[in-house]
This record gives sequence, structure tokens and C-alpha cells, in this order.
Amino acid sequence: MRRPVTTVAALAAAAVLAGACSGGGGGKDASGQGRDGGATGAAAESSACKLLKTAEVTDLFGHAAKVVPGTAGPSAVASTCLWQAQVGASDAPTVYQLQLSVYEKGGTVDSAALGGVAEPVAGLGDAGFLVRKGSLGTTAAYRQGGRSVVLSYAILLSPDAPDSSAQADQVVDLLRDVHGRLD
Repeated sequence: MRRPVTTVAALAAAAVLAGACSGGGGGKDASGQGRDGGATGAAAESSACKLLKTAEVTDLFGHAAKVVPGTAGPSAVASTCLWQAQVGASDAPTVYQLQLSVYEKGGTVDSAALGGVAEPVAGLGDAGFLVRKGSLGTTAAYRQGGRSVVLSYAILLSPDAPDSSAQADQVVDLLRDVHGRLD
């Protein structure tokens, strides 16, 4: 039985929120710069969606990306945005997903919770790292001061899906762009 795409996205979001960052904290959202593309509802309000342009995500995917509206509320522990592109047949799609989460006062980023081997990334926050092949696909993250930022890229569902780790350098470059826009 094929799982709905939104279920896969929700599971990935839950994994990032539950395991990638220790500590809670419902601190303030990160501020950023504008993006192109149209987000609606809660996604339009998420400051994380303002940190990357939809065109930048489309370049990563190689397919037209869109923001997936999500739920946000006063109990949210992070500002999060999910971009997605679905290609191929509707009964066997390939789904590209990029999720950006910005945790204010959220503790340290735990690379062990992401599975895979963490590689240090120099010049990215206080403790930048990359997990090329982890439980959430390819994840780059860093901590600077009280802020932790996690960017996860996965290509899902299709048995013939490309390997997201082949674009690990692009994921790191996008996280560097986010880092520059947060400062």
C-alpha cells in the first residue's frame, strides 16, 4: 500500500523535531529575506520559508518546487518550512522534499539522531556538519549561539529515485545561504 506523500513529510518533520535537536524552546522565529513563489496559510507565515527562495529549491530538485502548507501555532518549537516537488506517475511518484527548521534557544543539534556519519563543515556556525546518507536523507546543520538550523533533503517513494547524497554539496551551499540571511 502506498503511503500518502503528506504522511511521509509529517514523519520526516516529526523525526527532525524529536531527534535532531535536544531541548525545547518556543522562542522567537528567525527573521529572513523575501522569497519568490506563493505560499499560503501557515506556510506563508513561517519565517523559515523566507530564508530560501522557491527558485533556489527548484534548482536543487531539478523540478518545480512549491511550499507545502503546514500547521503552526503557539506551541511550535521551531520555524519550519517544507518544499516539495512530485514527479512521475501518480501511482508511483518520485517526491523531492527539502525541510528547513530554525530552532531558537533549542539546544544542540545531535548528528547521531540523524543516522549516518556526520562530517564536519568548516565555516558554518559553531558546529556545522553534514550527514550525506542518514535517516532523513541528506542533512546539513549547524549551531550558532542559541540557534540551531537543520536542512534535510530527501527523495522519496520511487524505488528508482536518485540518491540525495549526490547533491550534498548543494545542500551545504543552501544552508550557507540561510546562515548568511539569518545574520
